[in-house]
Amino acid sequence: MAIWRGVGAQTTGPVNLSGGTSLTLYEFALTVAEAFNLDAALIDQISSQALTGLAHRPMQASFALKRMIKQLGFEPMSPAIGLLATREQEV
Repeated sequence: MAIWRGVGAQTTGPVNLSGGTSLTLYEFALTVAEAFNLDAALIDQISSQALTGLAHRPMQASFALKRMIKQLGFEPMSPAIGLLATREQEV
């Protein structure tokens, strides 16, 4: 929805589109499990050192959302609300 607002408003330059809540990967996995009625007991919490992907990732990554809010009039939603909305969309 925010993307279409940006197109309609003919916004130029970068606009970060994100929710306003920072979560760990573990917290996000639990939120996904709850939103999609999955068994959260199957999710194990691990340390970041156990993640051995090719790219190094920052421990904390968040976005400045001022342009999204001011120029697009789009307020960030919580991860749980966003996931529930995704779940309700037809595939």
